[in-house]
Amino acid sequence: LRDLVLTVGNRNKLRDSLLQKLYTHSDQRVQSELLQRAHLSKVVEEVSRAIQEKRVVVLKKYMSANSNDIRDRTVEPVKFTAGYERLVAYEPTSRQNKTFNLERITSVQVMKKNWRFEKEHRFAPADVFGFHENGKSYEVNLLLTLRACVMLKEEYPAAAEFIKPVKGTKKFRFKAVVYDMKPAKRFVAGLPDEVEVC
Repeated sequence: LRDLVLTVGNRNKLRDSLLQKLYTHSDQRVQSELLQRAHLSKVVEEVSRAIQEKRVVVLKKYMSANSNDIRDRTVEPVKFTAGYERLVAYEPTSRQNKTFNLERITSVQVMKKNWRFEKEHRFAPADVFGFHENGKSYEVNLLLTLRACVMLKEEYPAAAEFIKPVKGTKKFRFKAVVYDMKPAKRFVAGLPDEVEVC
């Protein structure tokens, strides 16, 4: 039953409630997921308070996939993305609005310092892979098998609205504008016989 519940999307409102009830009588692996959810809840709570009070926060020991390092990041939090998966924040040292994955934040320290760069805060909707506009955009056009189509929808639910069946074939077309090519390249590389780049 637990495995079945885990197959539903992360954004399903009943999922967490059902999992919590199942975890009460389950193994340790599942308990660790609950701890992770509790950690994320604490991060969201602290950052939400900072946004309300217009305070600077330090994202402690943030694990960056882009710079390949772990360090504290001092930012002015702007807004969470849909589903509370990422935080968009203005980073004064780089003078950029950046997206931070909540699961990579070890902890949050709300500072007494107020925002100084509110005029620089920007929030644009994310692309299907969760990246925000950074001055560059790319059009991705892929021809997918049924298997690749299902996997793309499962891994990136926001991609579903950009997938259309190709008439007269058993293929599907994914066409969207994205702000970072890395996720699309990884997806194509992972399914070389299932995806055709157009």
